[in-house]
Amino acid sequence: MDKKQIALELSEELLGEIESKKIDDHSAILKCLRIARLVGDEKAIRWLQYETSGYEVLNNESSPELFLHPDAYCVARERGRFFLLDGKTLFFGELVGELISTLETTKTTLESLKNFNLSSAGGDLSIRMVNDNYNFFINTTKTCTAKIKSLETKLARLRSQYYDYALKINIELNFSHKVANIFSQYQHNVDIEMIGLSSDTIKKLNAIEQNLNSDNPEVFSQVLTTCRRLFEDIANVLFHNYYPNYSDSTFKTKSGKEINVTGNYYLNRLSAVIEKLQDKSPNKTLIGSSIIHTIDWIENLNDLQCKGVHSDITKDEALRCIIHTYICVGDILKASKV
Repeated sequence: MDKKQIALELSEELLGEIESKKIDDHSAILKCLRIARLVGDEKAIRWLQYETSGYEVLNNESSPELFLHPDAYCVARERGRFFLLDGKTLFFGELVGELISTLETTKTTLESLKNFNLSSAGGDLSIRMVNDNYNFFINTTKTCTAKIKSLETKLARLRSQYYDYALKINIELNFSHKVANIFSQYQHNVDIEMIGLSSDTIKKLNAIEQNLNSDNPEVFSQVLTTCRRLFEDIANVLFHNYYPNYSDSTFKTKSGKEINVTGNYYLNRLSAVIEKLQDKSPNKTLIGSSIIHTIDWIENLNDLQCKGVHSDITKDEALRCIIHTYICVGDILKASKV
């Protein structure tokens, strides 16, 4: 099982545990941290490390955010650790465990006030002492109540961050998994359609796709070359099928332009084929400009590489190359059977 699949299952598990209140906050943080490591989310890893080890704050009650490390300040801002109170922006750096401990202590204090006797000394108490006791009771009750509300608000903010992160990862990985399955099925269907083409080219494309986890730029360059060869192979086969007795060196397009269809001009041969397919296909908009655009993009990358301007093809470009190639090839081959 790959890391993303493990992370998906962990996120699903964590969401259920949080919703059913079967997990404590510290364990939820650690599980979020593991998910972040599995998906390589460095930004989340930094945040969750702060949540477990604490945010460094120097002693300055008036403006503690000015004494946070710049990275910690940004993370705290983004993750709900700043709030407005009486027009002031305040930061709280307590860890979840500290907030829970203080909350429990404050609730215990508030509960003990229920047994507070304003006239514990009977009739011997002076009116002033009774008033002092009453004021103490009222002030302490208000202070504890306000503190409990503040602590619960802070905890709710942090807990929502842990839940939202698990939900975000769960949605992203679920979508990614579905897209991967869809593309895998599409690839399978296109592979079947390509049986009549060069088996060597198809095998090479599949082999390269499977090795895209490599960080070797040569692998990515091979992807580009193989995609070009695949389009060239398709252009040659289909041009021969649709124009079996064509002997001229040029082809006149519907716009009246003469294009060379000999030698290395495979793109022109493919353009001639696409014109024929557009006449056959009821969905003409699906064939033509998008395919030519994709092949032009691949050709431009190749030209830059040959000139040394863009010597290294990136992994992202290689992935796009394969995806766009399969989509275009699928459109061409499907239309050729209409």
